[in-house]
Amino acid sequence: MKSKMKLLTSVALSVLFLVSTNAFAQHTTSPQYRNWVTPAPGQFDYYKLSLTLQPVYCLKNPSSLACRTSVLKNSPLLTLNELIPVRDQGKRYHYQYCAKSITPRQMQFDRTKQWSKLNPVLNLTKPTSKALNEVMPQTRVYQQRHAWLKWGSCNSDSDDANSYFAKAAALTKYINNPDVSAYIQANRKTTVTLTDIRKFFNREFKTLNKIQFQCTVVGNRSYLEHVNFYINKRVDLTDLSVFPLFTPFGTMSRPPQQECPESFYL
Repeated sequence: MKSKMKLLTSVALSVLFLVSTNAFAQHTTSPQYRNWVTPAPGQFDYYKLSLTLQPVYCLKNPSSLACRTSVLKNSPLLTLNELIPVRDQGKRYHYQYCAKSITPRQMQFDRTKQWSKLNPVLNLTKPTSKALNEVMPQTRVYQQRHAWLKWGSCNSDSDDANSYFAKAAALTKYINNPDVSAYIQANRKTTVTLTDIRKFFNREFKTLNKIQFQCTVVGNRSYLEHVNFYINKRVDLTDLSVFPLFTPFGTMSRPPQQECPESFYL
């Protein structure tokens, strides 16, 4: 009798565990749960502007539609990857997918890179659309939909995609000045050192080392894939040369981690 009672008790506890686990799983994918773990839009500390060295992206992704079309002929060497509002709360804190209207299904499409299934980005003016296409060739694979859903939704309470992408395009064009283009072009397919390239960008933009270089391995070589800049959230696009563009010391809890070896290819 006792063994039978123990068996029934064990079965009941197992069923209760499964039910509660399933309920928790459903709860954690709901917008209400995300509202608890993700703060409201606009509550971030600085921007992370991530630029991609486009030839290296295509070396790594030769079958990408953006790399197989003529759109790259007039693209800058450094192209827009993402403009990320960052809340400096450590790696376990995810400041993303801030809009209450985002569904778990949309998040799943985004995380599996089914970006063509995401909602189109609305209300972009013709000048903003033109500027965005110039600095982000991956609009051909709907990267702008991913960027808006995951990061742009956290930019401000106004839900203004046009303002967000106009800022991203303007900052990318500002970085892609003639000196930067000439430096990258002169060093293409050659080895550079982390020390030298950091010195160049520090001298060019007074970045105070608030810059990160991320590499990728293709074949047996390390190539520079992304250059990340950490930018003041109150950046004024009307005069980037006067406003303190890059975050000064003290506004980041720790310096950005480097992910390139001491020497690598451009």
